[in-house]
Amino acid sequence: MPVLDLPFYSDTAAHASDVRDALGGLRIRAVSRTEEAASAWDRLRGCAAVPFSDPVWARAWYAAHRDAPNVSPLIVVGEAANGEPLFLLPLMQERRGPFTVLVWPGGTHSTYHCGLFSPACRALVTAETAQAFWARVFAALPPADALALYGLPAFEVAQRNPLAHLPLFQCGCTSYRMALTPDWEALYASKAHAKMRRNDRRCERHLAKLGTLAFRVARTREERRHMLDCLIAQKSARLEQLGLPNFFDKPHVRSFYEHLIDHGDRDGPNAVMLCALALDEEIIAVNLGMRQGTSYHGMVVSMTDGAAERYGPGRLLLRHFVEHLSREGFETLDFGVGDEPYKDIWSDEAVARCDVLVPLRARGWVFVSALKLFLKTKAKVKQSALLWPLFSRYRRFLGC
Repeated sequence: MPVLDLPFYSDTAAHASDVRDALGGLRIRAVSRTEEAASAWDRLRGCAAVPFSDPVWARAWYAAHRDAPNVSPLIVVGEAANGEPLFLLPLMQERRGPFTVLVWPGGTHSTYHCGLFSPACRALVTAETAQAFWARVFAALPPADALALYGLPAFEVAQRNPLAHLPLFQCGCTSYRMALTPDWEALYASKAHAKMRRNDRRCERHLAKLGTLAFRVARTREERRHMLDCLIAQKSARLEQLGLPNFFDKPHVRSFYEHLIDHGDRDGPNAVMLCALALDEEIIAVNLGMRQGTSYHGMVVSMTDGAAERYGPGRLLLRHFVEHLSREGFETLDFGVGDEPYKDIWSDEAVARCDVLVPLRARGWVFVSALKLFLKTKAKVKQSALLWPLFSRYRRFLGC
């Protein structure tokens, strides 16, 4: 595909002998079916820094959008001369108005995206070779106007992710995470002061008067589907109250979550986790996320708007869930993006995220420039004590 002759893509470095030697054996192919990239994906799975680059995630998104208009899978695989896979980029081609844009599968439903890059690839792509490397990658892609890859975390930039050599845009959404320890009682005492702990006990006593309160982790397909249905109903009601668009109204999104929970544990136990707080047989709060090793990445949480709401079922579920993760040997809990108050209480670290926004053709400059303007404006509105409450009040009518 044609690539603009920009300073970033300058071929000055590409003609240096060391760069030619380093990249000379690099082979790049772009495919549309996961089966064509299965071998490379399996061999690179250990290089996935987050679960959103795992084939479990991408396959669910691809399957859910199989018949969706204006979108199609695009998986980019890079290999060394000896056939050893060096990197894999699971992407989607999306038609946005007059533009064709390359994005991550899952988009804003994930917290981070990093691609999969082997240690050899990270060592290969340096400040001196990055221009030539990415020019080679872009030249192997089918025609597209721009690259819009959201959610590259700061810890991957520090680990020499080759995407960090592309033009980055600092996004306004920060993620939050906390370190877990096996000593739950000490952890709880360090995070929640005595008054908060007393309030938790008081709320549990009140709920116990309404029925039997129980923390549950979904173990079977039926339990997972039931919890997901409850989560969707609760989340949809909450979004309606806030005047926000309900992403579950999109059939492809709901299908994605169904694919994810049905197949998310086929390659390992609890790759996708669902847990809930139940009052007798009624689910009053749900938490859905993905496990990777000893880390848990939260995705969607919900709670009832019924009689139990006044006793903070979402807060109580979080306490039980953190206890469960702690006792099960998890080491990190990533809460995802958002500035909810409970994250100030529980989290230890704020993780900056940035977006990779690259025009690939002249018309792509129009798309990227407009996107940057929109993101900057949105960030300023969110930071304004005057504008954000007004926007929040009327966003139901604005539809955004």
